Amino acid sequence: MLFDRILTELSQRPPVPVAVAAASGVGLLEAMASARDRGLVRPVLFGDAAELEREAQRAGLSFESSEIEDHASVDRALSAAVAAVRDGRCAVLVKGSASTQAFLRAVLDRDRGLRSGGLLTHMAAFELDRLDRPLFLTDSGLVATPDLAAKVEILRQGVSFLHRLGYARPRVAVLSSSELPDARNRASIDAAALVLAAAGDALGAADVAGPYALDLAVSPKAAALKGVVSPVAGRADLLICPDVVAGNILGKSMLYLAGARGAGVILGASAPVVMLSRADDAATRLRSLALAIAVHPGFSA
Repeated sequence: MLFDRILTELSQRPPVPVAVAAASGVGLLEAMASARDRGLVRPVLFGDAAELEREAQRAGLSFESSEIEDHASVDRALSAAVAAVRDGRCAVLVKGSASTQAFLRAVLDRDRGLRSGGLLTHMAAFELDRLDRPLFLTDSGLVATPDLAAKVEILRQGVSFLHRLGYARPRVAVLSSSELPDARNRASIDAAALVLAAAGDALGAADVAGPYALDLAVSPKAAALKGVVSPVAGRADLLICPDVVAGNILGKSMLYLAGARGAGVILGASAPVVMLSRADDAATRLRSLALAIAVHPGFSA
């Protein structure tokens, strides 16, 4: 499956330098230690060195061989970690214990951040035992109420992301509760407009269809019963959500109700960014880190 393939690929390459901003928290430290011990990454930890060492000892971990930059202030740790990525010293930025607001403020700083001129979007990836392929979901964490222009960029970034993971022509379903454009349903109108915008591979080589309800996107049986024949129907690789509420609920439903193995990465910055929930365990963090490295321009999965 996807995550095992990426981890195997990474294990055969030199470790990647990763900047961990405001490094603390047992789950985060466990994930970084696991990635380091597998030879996947060379972590550079930015934060309160004394507190980091205390947490590591309580968790039975050691970072004596890792590079630690001591910053008692969270803001200084964030700035230093972002600078390390911006200057090319590290390839990926990982959020530690800083608040989401402070972390994104450092990433988006106009003078010292990781702006690339594009929209920051969140991509989630899932492996489910009942599905014969990975399932990707965007935007599920950043763009609250995207207008059509933002959805065009979300779709474009999503297709580019899957290309970097080795998908020559990803199948993309634009989600809505209605499968016909309905003026009373903004998501359905935007979905139809996105399909037109993507025509002729204008947003990248992909098969794009919609508006699709979730069952039509992922279930061949539902597609057959509804009489819809297309490369995407029942076989979607990537789901484009109408807004962050739908994306967040769908993603967490996969994790907590369907037992999916998940990961997430932020796209649109000048380097991949990993920003996870405090509830995410070490395994989810490790998968997310691997996914971020896999879509870095210097790595080809």
